[in-house]
Amino acid sequence: MMLCHPFSTTVHAALAAALMSSVWPSLAHSQEAPTACLTPAADTDTTLAALATQGWTALPDSTLPQDVADRLVWLYVAHYTTGDTGGEALASIVDLQSRTIKGLARKRDIPTSKTRFLTRHEGAMILFWRAPVPGRFELQCRIALDGPDTPGSDPFARHAMEQVDHGQILTVALDRAALARATGRDVKTAQLVDTYLIYGAEDAR
Repeated sequence: MMLCHPFSTTVHAALAAALMSSVWPSLAHSQEAPTACLTPAADTDTTLAALATQGWTALPDSTLPQDVADRLVWLYVAHYTTGDTGGEALASIVDLQSRTIKGLARKRDIPTSKTRFLTRHEGAMILFWRAPVPGRFELQCRIALDGPDTPGSDPFARHAMEQVDHGQILTVALDRAALARATGRDVKTAQLVDTYLIYGAEDAR
């Protein structure tokens, strides 16, 4: 598996399609995503300022506490396990994706692509802002939230997708107990929320 990169439109759509095979509509609630993540923005600072009013704190560049990494890793494990893992043990997948998270924390900004890590008392977030072509923007928030366990038939117990203006929200609830048994880790993350917007400069605020 290649080093995980922020989703392109194609990859995000493919993941959503894979997860839609077991949709539980009750999980598709836009209120689980910060409004700042659903608001088109022409720059990162605008989104960060809005997130700050909702209790999110941006971490200093290249800073990634272990407890934050331990929450965020499940975003990438969930994505990895939607494909062919070749029979790789879940514990090994978690180790691999932990390195991916640490690599993202060292990633440098360029004018057309910026990454930020944020925390709040009940979770953590990776914010991606991209300008792939002039006048066109992408905004993605990948969020790992603490919460109660969600027992299910597999460790990633329930999935749902909701369409919103300019994009979509993908929600995955985790079976924390099953993941802990399979990996020997203390799993705090109970829900993954992934928002993705693509929009033009005329829609940005």
